Amino acid sequence: MSDSTQLSAVLDELRAFRKYTEEAMETIRSEMKGIKQTVCELQRNFQDIKREMSELKREKSELKNEQSVQLLDIDEMDRSISKVHDGVRSCEDKIEKAEKYSRRENLMLYGVREAPDEDPRTCKDTVVTLLNDHVPQRKWCDRDIVRAHRIGGKHPSTNRPLIVRFMHHDDKFLVLEMREKLKKIDISVANELTATQRGELRELKEKGKRGYYKGGRLHIEEVPSTNATATSAKARGHATNNRRPLTRSGSRGGGGGRTSHSSPKHRE
Repeated sequence: MSDSTQLSAVLDELRAFRKYTEEAMETIRSEMKGIKQTVCELQRNFQDIKREMSELKREKSELKNEQSVQLLDIDEMDRSISKVHDGVRSCEDKIEKAEKYSRRENLMLYGVREAPDEDPRTCKDTVVTLLNDHVPQRKWCDRDIVRAHRIGGKHPSTNRPLIVRFMHHDDKFLVLEMREKLKKIDISVANELTATQRGELRELKEKGKRGYYKGGRLHIEEVPSTNATATSAKARGHATNNRRPLTRSGSRGGGGGRTSHSSPKHRE
């Protein structure tokens, strides 16, 4: 091969290589341009994220401050509610004391016969007659009774309770002292209680206890259980069966002893 032919072949190879190199450089420049755009986009996104993080931190700080203020408000509200509760309890205590004081001259009478056409006037007359018959410590008149009236719904087969308000506090205690005597004619006497006091006694009853008020104070007693009561009754019955009967001469079991000179009413 001649020298000119070889030189021509080399030149063709160089031209081909140059063309390849130019195309490769163009591809690289195009890819670099894409990468540059991607980097710019990432930088913008990063700046956006940075701003959002800054905004979130600011909002978090604001929420924290608001939460602190709300906690302070809640504490203030709790204190206000506590004051209101204390005020309500104080008012309830004052109302309860006022109700107790307003009832200090009152008595409840249970079992007093109820006339068909009773009214406050005839109720007062009934009470005066009852007191004169069974509380003889003094002579009673209608001026001693401020008012008397029935409470509850009327029922033909029952006698409704009577509320009696006395003119003088001491007269009420005269009647209370005779409650045992009045029980013998099936009339019960009790202080008029407030709604709070009645509720307290009802709660005690539900717990199996007995309560009563004396001198304005609540007294609580334990109610014997059914088993304990039955055992006590059985023991009393056993003791009674073991007793030997008395003979007419007064001795036990027919044995010797002094002759009894007691009256017949003492004999068995």
